[in-house]
Amino acid sequence: MISRQTQGNSSNETRRAFDLMEKISFYTKSECPLCDTGFAKLEELAQRFRLEIEKVDIETDAHLFRLYRYRVPVAVFRGEELGWGRLSAGGLERRLEQILASPGPENPSQVGSDET
Repeated sequence: MISRQTQGNSSNETRRAFDLMEKISFYTKSECPLCDTGFAKLEELAQRFRLEIEKVDIETDAHLFRLYRYRVPVAVFRGEELGWGRLSAGGLERRLEQILASPGPENPSQVGSDET
């Protein structure tokens, strides 16, 4: 499992590599059986794609609670929802692959560098 909550190695090199990993935000709340099963499915996918899962408790943030209250769990990657509610491993994987295959925002350092 790759998760902020289980990071045990405190070396600077490991911490830097960990911070560079892309994250899937997993919005959850306490006493949520769908969250538990959804997290297990997401965990396997995160390991295969070498992604970090960042668990976010919506009950600690009023804005997130209003936003996701009736939809948890919600998995978000690069600002795009992978899925919510009753998550399926196949659905999460298909959506993740779509997002990974889509062109991301242009790298600002490369804008205008093709001048001849």
